[in-house]
Formats: sequence, C-alpha cells, structure tokens
Amino acid sequence: MDKYFAKTAFEETIASHTANLIKQLNLLKSLYENKVSEYLDWEILRIVCLYHDIGKADINFQNYLRAILKIDLLEAGELGKLSPINHNFISPAFIPKSILEPFDKEDRVVIFQSIFRHHIRHEPDAKALEKYVKLIEFEFDKFDFEEKGLQIPIREKPSLKYMRNTVNKYITESMEFDSDEDQERIFYKYVMVKGLLNRIDYAASTVFSSEEDTASVELEPDELGEIVKDNLAKAGYKFNSLQEYMIENRDSNNIVVAATGFGKTEAALLWIGKNKGFFTLPLKVSINAIYDRLIEMYKTLNIGNEHKIGLLHSDTFSEYLKRHEGEDDEFEFEKHLKETKQLSLPLTVCTLDQLVDFVFLYDGFEKKLATLSYSRIVIDEVQMYSPDYLACLIMALKHIHKVGGRFSILTATFPPILSDKLRKCGIEFNHKKEPFYKDYLRHRAKVLEQNIDIQLIKENFNEKKKILVICNTVKKAQEIYNSLKDEKFPNTQINLLHSRYIKKHRSDKEKRILKMGKKDSNQYGIWVTTQIVEASLDIDFDELYTELSDVNGLFQRMGRVYRSRVLDHEKPNVYVYAGTDKEYPSLVNEKRFIGIDFTIFTLSRNKLLENQTKNITDYYENIKMDMVEEIYSTKSLSNKFGEADSYCEILNKTLNFLNKLEPYNYAKDELKLREIKQDTFIPLPIYEQNKERIDEIIKYSKSQRIEWKSKSFVTSLRIIWCQHILGNLINLNTRKL
Repeated sequence: MDKYFAKTAFEETIASHTANLIKQLNLLKSLYENKVSEYLDWEILRIVCLYHDIGKADINFQNYLRAILKIDLLEAGELGKLSPINHNFISPAFIPKSILEPFDKEDRVVIFQSIFRHHIRHEPDAKALEKYVKLIEFEFDKFDFEEKGLQIPIREKPSLKYMRNTVNKYITESMEFDSDEDQERIFYKYVMVKGLLNRIDYAASTVFSSEEDTASVELEPDELGEIVKDNLAKAGYKFNSLQEYMIENRDSNNIVVAATGFGKTEAALLWIGKNKGFFTLPLKVSINAIYDRLIEMYKTLNIGNEHKIGLLHSDTFSEYLKRHEGEDDEFEFEKHLKETKQLSLPLTVCTLDQLVDFVFLYDGFEKKLATLSYSRIVIDEVQMYSPDYLACLIMALKHIHKVGGRFSILTATFPPILSDKLRKCGIEFNHKKEPFYKDYLRHRAKVLEQNIDIQLIKENFNEKKKILVICNTVKKAQEIYNSLKDEKFPNTQINLLHSRYIKKHRSDKEKRILKMGKKDSNQYGIWVTTQIVEASLDIDFDELYTELSDVNGLFQRMGRVYRSRVLDHEKPNVYVYAGTDKEYPSLVNEKRFIGIDFTIFTLSRNKLLENQTKNITDYYENIKMDMVEEIYSTKSLSNKFGEADSYCEILNKTLNFLNKLEPYNYAKDELKLREIKQDTFIPLPIYEQNKERIDEIIKYSKSQRIEWKSKSFVTSLRIIWCQHILGNLINLNTRKL
C-alpha cells in the first residue's frame, strides 16, 4: 500500500485533498476574516479541515476506491468481515489529545460533531462503531503530509471518548446548559464550523482539469460602489437621495420604501459595497432582467469580471447555457455554474427560496446560514410573499442577524406587519419612515365593480398606444387574449405571455415585451400577461387594464405604466377590475386553498371602492403608501373574512412552528417554502413537430453515458447541450397545491 486515496478523480490522496482544503480555508480567511461571525473560531475550523477525512484511511474504504481504480485490493483481515462505516463517523477517533487540550468541553464537542456530521448519512449503532474503530490500523508514514507542507499528528490508538457526544445525539442534546443563551451560543458555533467545513470541502472536491484546478470557496468581491458611481457618471447622473442614504447606512440593517424608478438597484449595490452580496427577487423573469443589466454594466465599463456575478434559481442551468452559447471555454462554463450553486460568487441575483430554506433545519442547512453570516442580503418586492412564506423570511432574518449577516429590504411597498414581527424577534434595523418617491402624478385609476373584459380596451384603443393587460390566472389571460384577437384590431400586435409556454417561446416573449416596453421604443401594441411581469421589470406602457389581486400587487402593476413620466392627460391610465360581491376576480379563493390571500384581497377591494366613492382617483405615491400602511397593519390583518384564516393567524402559526422546530427532524425536500408543484412535460404538438430530432438526441445521449461517467467534459458538454435543446421544448406547469 503506497498511498491512501481520498477520491478516484485524478487518484487524489487524502494528503492532497486535505492540502486543498487548507488552501480554500486560507482563501476564505483572507477575504472575510474580519467580517465573519463572532461565533466562528478559525483555529477550530482549521482543525476540522485537517482531520475531517482521516477516517478514509480505513482499509475497507481504500479497497472500495481501489476497486473503482482497478488497483489490487488489500488484505482487510477482521475489519473486512464487518459492514463498512462511513469515514466521517470514524475520523474524530484519531485526533490526538495534544490537539484537543487547548479547548474546553464545549469547543471539543463542536469539533467532534462538525466532523462526525459533515456528510449526511444514516448514523451507525454505537456498539457497531466502537467495534469497527478498534480494528482500524493506519500506516501513518504513507500519508506524506510533510510533502504537502502540513503538520497533522494522528493518534496511533483510536479514542472512543468522542462517541459520548456524537452518536445518535445532536449537539444541543449532548450537553447540559445553564441558560438558553448558552445553548444558543453552542448552536451557532457549531453551525459556523460545520457549515464552512462543508463549503470548503465541496470547493476542494470540485475538480476540473487537474487535481490542483478546483472551484473556489469564495471569489474576491469588487467594490460595487465604485462600479455604480462610474456607471451613473457615464450616463450623466449623480447619486440621488436614496443612494446617498444607503451609503450612509452601509453597516446597518435597513428597511427602505422607494417608488418604482427611483434607482433601488443601484442603491442596493452601493449598500453591498465591497462585501459578499445576494440580491433577491420573487420572480425569475425579474431576476434574469437584473442579472443581464448587471452583466451589461460590467461590459460597458470594461471591468471584465462578469463571471463574478451569479444567477441562481430553478432554471440557472438553461439560462447559463443560453448566455455561454458560442464560447469555447467549456471549463469556464462548468466552473461558473458550480461556483454559483455553491454560493461562492461575490454577487448573486436569486430567488429568496435559494437562501432561506435553511429555516427548516434539514441535514446540511448549516452551510447556507454560515455563508450568510458574512453576507449582505437585499430583499426586493417583499410585499409579494404569502404570510407563511413571510414567516420563513422573518425566521431566516432572525438567524442571519444572530450570526452577523446584514439585510436591507428595499421595496416599492412595505407591509408594516413585517417590521412589527422583526422587532419582536429582537432584530435591530433602521426603518426610514419617510419613503423616497417622486411627488408628481403618474397614475389615475378607475375602479370597476365587474370582472375583466375587453370593452374598455376597445373604447380607448389607439394604435399608437402601448397597452398592458394583467390577469391573475393563465386561463383568464388566454380568454382575454382570444377575445382581443377575435376583434381584429388594425395594425396592432396582440401578444400573450404567461408561465405555461415552453421555455424557448417564453424566453422569446420576455425579450419582446422588454423591447416594446423600453421608454424610447417606437413599437406599439397590446400585451396580455399574468403576474410574471408584476415586479422589477423595466417596462413603460401607456395604459393598464388589470384584475385586482391586492393593493401591493396593484401598485406593482401600476409601476409598469408611466414608469418615470408625468401623467400628461386628464383620462385614467389604470383600470382596475375589482369583481362583484358574488363573483371575485380569478384566483381569489375564500377558502385559501389556492391563489390570493382572501383577507388582503377584501381589505384592498374595500379601500379602493371607498376611494372611488370619495372621488379619489389620482394615485400619488404618498396615497399608495398610506394605503399599504393601513391595509398591512397588524390590526387590519387580524381581521377575518369568510371561512379563511386571517393573514395574522397564518403568519403566527408558521412562526410558532418554526420556533419549535428541532434540527434534523425533516429531510430537505420534505418541507417547502412555497406550496408549488411542477409538472415538467413536452406538449404533444411540440413533441410531434420535433419528434425526429428528439429521438436522435435521446439516442445520442444514451450512447454517451459511459463517457459521461468517465468525466470527459467535452462529451459531458455535448450531453448538456442535448438536454438544453430538449429543455427548450418543455413546459413547467406550475400551480398551487
């Protein structure tokens, strides 16, 4: 036996893999040593990195790898007769006493538990583990740690003391505490060490063209403040009041309300500065648009660091493929993709789902929370989240605040119930009471007690207008679109956009609506859409015809009309269809099995109709924000309408559940942030049109699977492209359960 292997890729040894971990640790420390949580002890993290894989020297594991590598197997003796046990359960037994002596019991437990649980595995029986560890013998001179510049003493005879604090026990169950504060402290110390060990290990294990060519646990962030400043200067602008406020409060958590078109994206980047940042939005189409805008900013300024920006949501793979099309560097594509998914990039634009699901405390949750401890999180369009989702956000911010992360909620409308709940959780933040908005009139609304139809669109039609129609459901949007098509408007494009198109067609339509929606575009026509255009899309239409969802959604939809223009006529430019007392707009469901929260819909409808009665039709920004303050107050949301639970009841039930949740009670996919089911399929007509090509791609992909497993990246990329072509033909039929 001339070496101990850690992995089959490039026949990497335990010594080499450990050296790669220390390299990643030093990189992380050089970038964030003074920004990471007070709960992290860097020396403890170094120790767990050094010892996390020592258990792989177990001869059963070595024979497993040697069989894959087609190397002669070794004589396993008595150990070979036992069922193998995963290396993470074995490694703590070989940490020498001299390494552990400087630490108290609490820190030793953190060391043991972080190594013991660094992989998600079924835990062994204590007696079986004890018997197994006692039989392990290492030839320590074969590790060659000296060659890698590492000093790693190893205990010659295994110690089983660590088992008292690990086997079948979670960290807070293995010790007695004098107070809740003590228990909280060890919980967060463990989260930081175990979470960062996982991230460092994943980065060191993600190998590309050679053993030394690995992913990076972190890339150095750029100074986003300077980039924004240069970009604004190039366009002839200076910082506005919102952007100056975010610079002044760079070291604080913030809640800021700013009207559409006030430069919130730039303000968010200025706040992030030279820190690791996550920019979150609720809708993928908005995320893609912001990502492309950031990439364009980098290109315009010739910065050349576009690979430092990540795009992260459920379609990241296909979106990256589209943007990397035509590039020759296959490894750069793979690296960008994997470093994005490992949260390694300095700036990531993503859905909130990608970050805050750690609140369910599933196996592996620690790496997200540990990463967010030295990150800055921007939360946009917070009003779009349901009460149960909002509870998850509140709990996530509570944990993030505890470990030292920062957040800024930058939104056009803000529900005050959120600030009430954040304060109750002990979270410190600045809440600027005076919103940032432009005091000129952009929107005049007419509220109609009826369901949406095309009559007013016909009456107000002008072929030199850009008309936006927003429906709450795909079915209603299709119905309105077909009615408009039947009218045969002269010289007018009539377009439909919703979530059920195949990816190829949806992507094309998103580009087209953005093109028509540009302020200086000379294209005109009608777009019928669903709420996928509701948030953060930089489009500017002339008139809006919309079903009512709630006032937050309505004001977001208004933001797509007269986006940065003064209303220059006396007619309404917004028509709101509020339904009747007996027939609500689509997706409004009193029992709340699906759709829009009934409490908020009812409060919104009542207020809009009250305004109409009082002849309040001019919706200045301060009027909108006052309405949100009134409707989304804790008092208002405690009201109950119909059979549904009130908004507050749902929010409080979810918060209580999360507060009582014990770690590792649920698998990662067992609980969901949003109750969404996706059925992926190729529609039959699309399949029939492309059958020959699809069959050819499937046949080719199957023929290459052996090469795929052999890590031939060129072959892998060909298969990826095949999957991409098929992916363009699929439909994700998304619906609430």
